Amino acid sequence: MVKFWLGFWKENKDVLIEGKLQPLYPELMYPVIISDTKEKRFIGVYSDYVIKSGINIPKELIIVNGTLEEHIVLKCNHDLEERELIIMDSCGRIKSHQRVILHKGIHQISVPASGVIKLIITQL
Repeated sequence: MVKFWLGFWKENKDVLIEGKLQPLYPELMYPVIISDTKEKRFIGVYSDYVIKSGINIPKELIIVNGTLEEHIVLKCNHDLEERELIIMDSCGRIKSHQRVILHKGIHQISVPASGVIKLIITQL
């Protein structure tokens, strides 16, 4: 697990360190934290809360499930173009890998507790 998270940090330090940080909902002790760069959006979720995708979603959307729940709820403000959906557990093992189109609206995505969701635009 430690190896995975250290590698995750190294792979994503651009968005984690250099990104525009937006801690949300201080009245609830910041259950959602977003960091953005031109290429990536990182969303950390620490409570069973509906995450808003926002607008101008970059090529890579990374969501960390920092809860003990086995899912996250994502509200898309608009249709997202086709993306690879990769779901990993807390040790980095891939649990699901598929191509998806998420339409405007609410989506419940299964992801292990402390797991990661990546939604990536890729070239075919």
